[in-house]
Amino acid sequence: MVLADSGESNSNKQEPTLGKIRITDEEKSYVYTNRNGTSRRRTGRGYSNKEIAGAFANIGLKNQNVSKVRAFHIHVDHLRRSAHPKNISQLTSVLEKYLQGNKAKNRGKKQNQMKEKVATK
Repeated sequence: MVLADSGESNSNKQEPTLGKIRITDEEKSYVYTNRNGTSRRRTGRGYSNKEIAGAFANIGLKNQNVSKVRAFHIHVDHLRRSAHPKNISQLTSVLEKYLQGNKAKNRGKKQNQMKEKVATK
């Protein structure tokens, strides 16, 4: 049995990913290991829960959970329990960048009207 290929699947693969957030190298976590007495650093699967809590504490936001980080498409590794200061400072800068971008968005027509009324008084 021969299946006819319409060619649509190839065109979908070539289309750019519009609207998706791409993870850059600065958003990747690092894992530090010792092998045969030498310390090494490699790219990890994601940030640990302790690193996420530390990064939100540095920003000044408390009681934030993993879902907030996942909303920004940042990977989380639930198996890791360590917290490295370099990863915390790196995640803090990334979260500040994303949170500043969210503050600039338009809130809605009703809230903008309320702001204008308060400003005119």
